[in-house]
Amino acid sequence: MKKVFTCKKFLILLLSALLFFLSACGTPEKAEKDLTGELTEYENTNEAPTSGGTLRLGFVGSKTLNPLNVKNQNNLYILNLIFDSLFQISPSDAVESNLCERYVISPDGLNYEFVIKKGIHFHNGVSLTANDVDATLAFLLAGDGAYKNKLSNIADHHSSGASVFVTLDKPVVNFTSLLDFPILSAADLTLGATEYVPNGTGRYKVQSYKVSKELFLTKNENYHKSFSPYISEIHVDFLKDNEAAVSMLENFQIDLLTSDVLNLSGYTPKRKLSSVSFANGLLTFIGFNNQNPALLSSKTRQALSMAIDRTSLLQATSVKYASVTDLPFPTSCFWYDSDSPFVSFDSDGAHKLLSDDGWQDSDGDGILDKTVYGEKIDLVLNILVNDESVTKKKIADFVNKSFDEIGVKSQIVSLPFADYQTLISERTFDVFVGQTQLTPNYDISFLVKTDENVCGISNERIDQALNALVLQESTTQKQSLFYELGEVLKTESQIAGLYIENRVLIFDPHLKGNITPSNSDIFYGIENWFISEH
Repeated sequence: MKKVFTCKKFLILLLSALLFFLSACGTPEKAEKDLTGELTEYENTNEAPTSGGTLRLGFVGSKTLNPLNVKNQNNLYILNLIFDSLFQISPSDAVESNLCERYVISPDGLNYEFVIKKGIHFHNGVSLTANDVDATLAFLLAGDGAYKNKLSNIADHHSSGASVFVTLDKPVVNFTSLLDFPILSAADLTLGATEYVPNGTGRYKVQSYKVSKELFLTKNENYHKSFSPYISEIHVDFLKDNEAAVSMLENFQIDLLTSDVLNLSGYTPKRKLSSVSFANGLLTFIGFNNQNPALLSSKTRQALSMAIDRTSLLQATSVKYASVTDLPFPTSCFWYDSDSPFVSFDSDGAHKLLSDDGWQDSDGDGILDKTVYGEKIDLVLNILVNDESVTKKKIADFVNKSFDEIGVKSQIVSLPFADYQTLISERTFDVFVGQTQLTPNYDISFLVKTDENVCGISNERIDQALNALVLQESTTQKQSLFYELGEVLKTESQIAGLYIENRVLIFDPHLKGNITPSNSDIFYGIENWFISEH
């Protein structure tokens, strides 16, 4: 009989391609090892702030100054000092209004009206209008910059009066958290690259510019929010590449870089440097086949999740810059219920859950078994992993040993990525080690929503919460719905979060104050930074 390739199977294949990817990133040459240097985690000692000094930054590689065309994350962070967005994202991933006064969502979740604040001016004195926002959106969607993919669900947009109207091709969870792109003047969007000088509405403005050499920024005295920074001047050098940037940082010529530029794997700095970590959204997790007879019960899945000591896993796999989690959100996230108990390592508790769920070695063969739908089944699991990732293989080995410690027999199936991906898309697996990049709106539909996930998850409460999230304007209500999602995922354990990798801000120890970068803006709260020696 010929197999029929159904639309549903095609969807699962697409989803698995989204879920599991191989990442390759350029690695700068390692700095010469010098044990006199050290990288220490920054601790705010509440030293009395002082005003003055110049913050020195490095613009790496590309000399493109239009942020809508920039792909380099380091450079985007710098340019966002000059520009504002409709909404800004806090270090806890909360969504905060910026250039948007208010917004309204249609009952079907497809249409948005964003009312733009009045009385805001670009640095050249021209007033911000809804047309500028609409023109920026049109330019962004027509290009291939870093922000485009986040807005792929926009089907149409236009401006009228003080409002921008956006139509989506389908409802999107927490859509406003995707609207952190910089707003440019419509007139500036017609300028060529050689003519363009950044002109935003942001916290700092361009005081002078030497083409492809340096930018000098000063505080925007007419900023639309209360803004009284201790650091009023910023100098930006244009640097050839990552290696040059690292050298400049280590030789006291610039003050900070992110781990997008400086590869921290095995890195020892030439001098003392401080660091602050913040989640970058790259989630590593364990996926359970929820349709596997042995894994149908939430008690069994929860026992397997409890068997994993996540903190020890990071140590065993040498994953240094990451934070443990039991959900597909960081535990520091605004959408994570910190009052809800973490799924902690508990070997005894896992044993009890398995026993309560009916697992026992009834025939003395050393393997737990029970009867499901009238058929005796053994609790023997294959742990699927991509053999092209050394770290993922270490994780699989750790999980394998963890399962064994609670009496669950398992073995590792290590396959090339293409074969690994095929087994997941066809749902012919028991357990797999997965990794996916979470979007800033934390729409986890592709992971857990019925008929949209590869784990065979079907849960009415999850679906209801996700469906309600696309219609919510209230931050409080959205938070409650995310809390509901978290509660279901913890008690049902359809998947098991392990950790979320961190981006790291590395900086000169003379930078002090309340340094709390967000993944959207490393200079979030820069008005609370100061330079202790200048």
